[in-house]
Amino acid sequence: MSPHRPGRGIVWAAALASALAAFWACGITPGDKFCGTEVQDPNEIIFGCAVDNDGPAKGVRVTAYVADIGGALAKHAGSSGPDSLSEPLPHIDSAHLAFTDETGRFSFTQRLPVGNYNLLFEDTSESDTTKRHIQWYRNVKRDPSQLTILDHVELAKPRTLIIQVKSQADGSLLEQARCTVEGAGLSDTTKGLGVIEFRLPPGRFPITCTKGDYYWMQTDTVEVGEDKTTEKVFYLKSLGGDGFLDPPANFLADYDSISGSVRLTWTPDEVQKPNYYGVRRTDIGFGASWHLPVPTVDTFFNDALFSGRDDSLQSKTVQYNLYSLRSDAGYKGTASILKVTAPRPVAFGARVEVTLLNGKPKYIAGDTALVVVAWSNAIRANATLLWRVKGRSDTLLFKDSLSRAGRDTLPFRIPGTGAYDVGAVVVDSAGYRSWGSLLLPSGL
Repeated sequence: MSPHRPGRGIVWAAALASALAAFWACGITPGDKFCGTEVQDPNEIIFGCAVDNDGPAKGVRVTAYVADIGGALAKHAGSSGPDSLSEPLPHIDSAHLAFTDETGRFSFTQRLPVGNYNLLFEDTSESDTTKRHIQWYRNVKRDPSQLTILDHVELAKPRTLIIQVKSQADGSLLEQARCTVEGAGLSDTTKGLGVIEFRLPPGRFPITCTKGDYYWMQTDTVEVGEDKTTEKVFYLKSLGGDGFLDPPANFLADYDSISGSVRLTWTPDEVQKPNYYGVRRTDIGFGASWHLPVPTVDTFFNDALFSGRDDSLQSKTVQYNLYSLRSDAGYKGTASILKVTAPRPVAFGARVEVTLLNGKPKYIAGDTALVVVAWSNAIRANATLLWRVKGRSDTLLFKDSLSRAGRDTLPFRIPGTGAYDVGAVVVDSAGYRSWGSLLLPSGL
């Protein structure tokens, strides 16, 4: 038992003498496994020594975590003793931190608040964090009236864990697969031989391996034994095809002819469980395309096909490709496809239609083509009509004070050989522009 300390001063010497007497009675001397027992600072409240198979454990970082936190982190329940790290750790200040000296001795002072702690020992002499030795010592009490002495903390030498990651389909070794020792802060990717090496103390460790968008994630608990080396093979199952997810099912589109918006819907994928969905839209006939990832929580997407007063087209045809994604690379996989033809919405001004009264397969210079435009506006009055030839800045004919519905005819004299895109622009009272045109070929 640790000696009781009713006060400060001389009782420290008595406490230390009592503690040392207890150690010697058990056959443990200061020169044996317990080392550096002399109290250097009267403010020390917890002190002890860490040893390994080679003697004093030098340069080991010792971190005191409140037992409620450390207990949750060290998942294996039980009494005081070493254990493996299993969760990310919170930030701590200097009062919770100590390092072992040349004799393996470490101590905490009265700056450490009263409470129960789990001590985490980490060997910082290894620069490669994947090979660092990490070990718990639990249920250490920081009492306001009691000096706590840890006679020795035996740190087991880390063992080598070799992991191979292979394809379940053909057993081939997988490069660039990532394996993570859950909660230990240890993670690495396989190299040319599909191998990763970790250094861990004996114990059971949950380990997860995955490979990007191409294979299912696999988690297994690996037991690192007392032998020097433990080997484990993870077999990852392909996602199928080229390694991409299958697209969602029941892909539907609903076009609102009033607002000009398309609502896409699909069935959530509860089997593959993608990170999110992706929609790629292509405007057919205009060459413009874009894609947008949609969060996993949504199984719908709203797309505005018409926008602004100058969006004057009478209809648009677009194609939507829908993907199940783990990352943007999934856009190379298979997709559910929908095509939508959307007439100009009534909220965006007049609908116009341009036709010919005297159509010919081909015109010659000097011919007159009778081009007719008909318009109707279901919401607002129309303001002006402009007849134009695409590619030319001049206006062939201008009219104002248009009715909400009507028609007009333009006699267009073919000026020469070529092709002429003759069109009419109707502008309504709110400034929305509607365009319709005809291509008139001419030749000899």
